[in-house]
Amino acid sequence: MLLQNIKKAQVSIELLSVVGFLFLVFLIIFGIIYEKRIDVIKTEDYIKERTECIKLSNLITEAFLHEEGIIIKNKINFNASINPNINLISINDKTEIFCTLFISNVSNVSLVKGDIKIENKDRFVDVKNA
Repeated sequence: MLLQNIKKAQVSIELLSVVGFLFLVFLIIFGIIYEKRIDVIKTEDYIKERTECIKLSNLITEAFLHEEGIIIKNKINFNASINPNINLISINDKTEIFCTLFISNVSNVSLVKGDIKIENKDRFVDVKNA
């Protein structure tokens, strides 16, 4: 009788050990998946901000290359700063993203997200919130 109880107790300890080990493996896998998901979200945010920066740079270049008086109205989804002295546009959201501005004949401005107006005035591109 005593031998049977010892065998049952040993089986219970082994079962608890296996369940504990499986739970630990599950927690490790869950942690890895969670970490990868955070990386994906950060990458998605970076791509959105970078795309917005390049879009703004392209709109400014397009206005400069067209005839005088052209007005381009658009919307930006992030706050942005244009610095023609160093030919950079920066998007200021979760992180600061930079992209190149190909012309220097543009207004030095800080834009808030929303509607913007880009106008070519005698080979100078004026950018402002609409």
